[in-house]
Amino acid sequence: MSVWDYKELGFNSQEEMEASIAKAREAKLNPKSGLEEQAANAEKYRAHINEYGGIELEKLKEGAMVQALDEKVMRKLHWEEQDRKAQKRADEINELLKKAGESSAIDRQKAAEKKIQEETEKAEAEIRARHLKENGLKSEEEIKTNNSYASLLRGLKGE
Repeated sequence: MSVWDYKELGFNSQEEMEASIAKAREAKLNPKSGLEEQAANAEKYRAHINEYGGIELEKLKEGAMVQALDEKVMRKLHWEEQDRKAQKRADEINELLKKAGESSAIDRQKAAEKKIQEETEKAEAEIRARHLKENGLKSEEEIKTNNSYASLLRGLKGE
């Protein structure tokens, strides 16, 4: 939980705020049924009646203020929980994106290495062919091609 300023929320003391937080957490963990809620409201009503059957406005105002503060705490706890869940989801998505990026980088690296290998082999073959030609030699491929043509010609002559 983040640090809350009891004055900013409208409480008179830190203890009062902590009591409200505890009450809100208890209500969330153990919600009341409809009958329990009605009984609690009836008890609150009876607490505001004086000995002559009249309503004590000061107690009523105080109860309304406490209820409003409790609701404010409940909303604040709810939004903090939602923020935690959203942050957790964002962290999970970021982790997945990071893994996907790493996988993509590995795939690009492999493709680049393969292309480098292919181009190296091609360049080596061209250099080899050029040097053989410069020295008046034939490559293995040219020798095979010439032998194939010679064999074909012998076959046509009937040898």
